[in-house]
Amino acid sequence: MMNSKKYFIKETSEIIENHAGWKARQDIEEIARMNRWIPIDVRRQFKNTTLEKMKASYEVFFDWRKVFHMVPANSILLVQYPLATFQKISILSLHWLQQMKKKGIKLVMLIHDLEELHLGVNNLDTHFLRLADIIICHNRIMKQYLSEKYSVPILSIEIFDYLISDRIVLDDTTKMHSIDIAGNLSPTKAGYIYKLYQSFPRAHFNLYGPNFLENSEEKIWYRGSFPPSQLIEQMHGQFGLVWDGASIDSCTGESGSYLKYNNPHKMSLYLAAAKPVLIWEQAAQAQFVEDHNIGVVCSSIGSGLKEIYSLSEAKIKSMQQATLDVSRRIREGYYTSRVLDQSLSLL
Repeated sequence: MMNSKKYFIKETSEIIENHAGWKARQDIEEIARMNRWIPIDVRRQFKNTTLEKMKASYEVFFDWRKVFHMVPANSILLVQYPLATFQKISILSLHWLQQMKKKGIKLVMLIHDLEELHLGVNNLDTHFLRLADIIICHNRIMKQYLSEKYSVPILSIEIFDYLISDRIVLDDTTKMHSIDIAGNLSPTKAGYIYKLYQSFPRAHFNLYGPNFLENSEEKIWYRGSFPPSQLIEQMHGQFGLVWDGASIDSCTGESGSYLKYNNPHKMSLYLAAAKPVLIWEQAAQAQFVEDHNIGVVCSSIGSGLKEIYSLSEAKIKSMQQATLDVSRRIREGYYTSRVLDQSLSLL
């Protein structure tokens, strides 16, 4: 179906969001547009009120009815999953997706999050993904998991792109062996952060993000919270840390275990900024790091720091050059463009 019309769902809102999850979706939309896919707008809701949910129910149903009527038979439709609206209300789109299948429309579903892996529940994943003609997932580990559940072609994006128009210039003020940590700094998600000072008081960390405990010892490393469009120019570390959970010795808990399957968007952020990464050895993205020579894989933060401190200048330079090559691809939308082309070749 290489010559079929190509459409994608563009989720819009009157609310401006400045978190990484929303940027990931926006970047997919922009890359689809760059590749001549045609946008169809649907609205999304945020305020967690009864009135807003009632309004969302109406809008989701009629927005997806509009999609059904706008997309011609035998076309291709790209849907980012899960839909960016109230979970229980997103079910209202299923009827129209099923009707589109009857029209001969091929559905390409690109996964951002899988609840059955993230939270241990499967409320909607199967209902949506079983309608897909092509599933685009994060990496080979997630692909293997999904291949046991679905018989359609499953493709791996490998890593999420992170669109930036500006050319990256390496920071001359970067401290040797300093490490950036970006993301949600809440103790419930990233409790390990609040053990760093006692464990590594002489290390050089830079912390960026919301929900930071201002009264913690780690406040000497806190640099503030910035929207994605400004964050890269604020980061001054030599490496970026990909870690989650409560422990500095391993990635633990729901968020830590999820690293075994998902592509954390913070890794794309670091690489877009041309920073090699320090990543947990059991993370799904650890193989990507090793294959491309773009960082250090470790069992604990302590062992990772030791390895970074022992790197020769020549090794760091080769790692930085390899990271620049990957950075250029991520900033230009290479990985998404490639997997969309692969999808078309299979339909």
